[in-house]
Amino acid sequence: MRRFLFCLFIWFCPHVLLGAINGTPILNNDYKVDVSQSVIVGPSRMIAMGGAYTAMAEGVASVANNPAGVAFREPGSSEGWDWDAAFGSFFVTGNDFDNNGSVSSAYKKNQVMNLGASVQYGQSGFGFYGVVQKFDVGQSGRTNKFEFNQFNLVYGRSFFEKQLTFGCGFRFAAIHISPYGTTEKILDLSGAGGKLGLVWNPDRGDLRIGVSYDGPIKTDQDKTSVGSGSAAPVVVEGLVVPREATLPVVGAIGMAYEWNDTPYLKAHPFVLSGEVRVIGKLTDAYGIESFLEQKIQKSGEKLTPSFHVGAEFEALPGRCRVRLGTYHEPSRFEGASARQHATGGFQYRLFKFHFYGERHLSLSYAFDIAQRYVNNFVSIGLWCY
Repeated sequence: MRRFLFCLFIWFCPHVLLGAINGTPILNNDYKVDVSQSVIVGPSRMIAMGGAYTAMAEGVASVANNPAGVAFREPGSSEGWDWDAAFGSFFVTGNDFDNNGSVSSAYKKNQVMNLGASVQYGQSGFGFYGVVQKFDVGQSGRTNKFEFNQFNLVYGRSFFEKQLTFGCGFRFAAIHISPYGTTEKILDLSGAGGKLGLVWNPDRGDLRIGVSYDGPIKTDQDKTSVGSGSAAPVVVEGLVVPREATLPVVGAIGMAYEWNDTPYLKAHPFVLSGEVRVIGKLTDAYGIESFLEQKIQKSGEKLTPSFHVGAEFEALPGRCRVRLGTYHEPSRFEGASARQHATGGFQYRLFKFHFYGERHLSLSYAFDIAQRYVNNFVSIGLWCY
């Protein structure tokens, strides 16, 4: 037991000494802000299963992760019309949201809300999923409001007797930063990129393999003088603003397997899923906190792979599902180390109602815990068979 606890301590403990960013000052506008997220931000089920959802690809939860899932037919889905929807909110605590190894900025009121819906008819599916993240960042006696919105719009279709499903679409992103109590925007960026995905379900059996690709989003700063060659940098509220913000390429490949009967427990389905996700590299990019602190800390200089594993067990058949997972979060920043996350949660079926068919409302909870990061998520959705 002592060895086990010691191993857990080593596995989850921080590998860097936290403090202020100690880079040199930012002196010009010739840089980008990397707004990629290495923590899992999305639906409750995906969070609870450690982000291992590329191959699962079920319901509205797949819209943000694998667009092919919008047309993938679950075993209990009808052949005609079908639909799914979810709404949730979670609160993040901790002082190192982006895992840059620094706690020089104080994150406050860190809240994320999401909303999504999908419809299926025959072999086709269409869906949308939006995430709104807001928090205050305080440093040097000043508080800035940060808002990051991401919206996904996808279409999918299945082929070869529903063994192979393709999906495509767009993801739209907008980033706004403004000083608290003012209407002036330090950062006001928006852009769009493509999405692709597929799910292979051989012979409609228990095995699934999923692949997804999110194209880059590059957004130009809404200030015409940025990058114009002027000798003096563009400064807003004392901050040297970047020429653009960017979301890099994200690719993932995963595998999932479902057992109708858990060993020693018949009629208790069990799902095991895993995947590898890779965030692309960038040049001349710094993180959000680096921008707010006005000190150089390079971000995304190399590919950052992350590894995700999750499981789902139907503890009370047709009533309650329990989920557990873990993932290895890389750091996008020089001088900072990766950290391990523990995730989990449950989904409980509440009551049935009739709306274009019989449906059951469900309540879901998920958590995500790592060094300097805690996420508690609650959502309302549909119970899918």
